[in-house]
Amino acid sequence: ARQAYLSSLQIIKRLAQAEPQRADYQRDLSASYNRLGGLYRDFGEIEQAQDYDMKDLEIAERLAQMEPERADYQRDLVVSLAGVGSNDHDVVRRSTMLRRALAIVEQMQANGQLAPVDEGMVEWVRGLLGEIKDE
Repeated sequence: ARQAYLSSLQIIKRLAQAEPQRADYQRDLSASYNRLGGLYRDFGEIEQAQDYDMKDLEIAERLAQMEPERADYQRDLVVSLAGVGSNDHDVVRRSTMLRRALAIVEQMQANGQLAPVDEGMVEWVRGLLGEIKDE
């Protein structure tokens, strides 16, 4: 899986670099970083995972700021913030990221922007925040 993800990353990186204005390529690059972050975390390679998570978050932030009305970009940002936030060892940074993710997803819910499949995201992020309080 690692080799397949890395090969895929190289392809999408070339596409994204060749046409940086293509938001779909940037989103694909963000998703590739996200998958690799999860994979490296599963392998226990936390520093490598955090590097990929931060790259994912950087792109997700940029896309969400460029087109704030796009629910898919806001959803991606929530996933990225929750991913980085749930794995940060600094409790203050973790709490800040997760609170930001919760604010975004709650606003999406209030605006009717959450797809039915994503309705559970509010409780998911609340659960992640609850884990911090339990520590």
